[in-house]
Amino acid sequence: MSLKELYRAELDRKAEAREQMCASFEEAKDKLEDLYRSIMEDEEFLRSIHAEVELHDDDLRIDPGPVMIVVTAQLSGDFHMEYEVKKPDDYQTTVLGDVHTIADVERALAKLLATYARHD
Repeated sequence: MSLKELYRAELDRKAEAREQMCASFEEAKDKLEDLYRSIMEDEEFLRSIHAEVELHDDDLRIDPGPVMIVVTAQLSGDFHMEYEVKKPDDYQTTVLGDVHTIADVERALAKLLATYARHD
């Protein structure tokens, strides 16, 4: 192959990788939106967790009071999840590194919501 052919092949590979990454990201955002809808449409569940729930493009935020939980869609199609324990003058953020799929997100959310449940 000539330099020109190698160059064009490399550009094609790069464009294909970018398209795949964008597709994975969009798929992750769609899954996050589906999760958001499932929470918002279940009024009984929403009342039981006493949480404000917001979706901002690629970011799902759940605030049940004692913690702020943030789930973000990643370019790779995975998810990044962290939570912040609210304490006066000492907010502590914890990243959950073992959360990759939407099923992982749901399991981690269930655990966090149960752990930090308000008992009003």
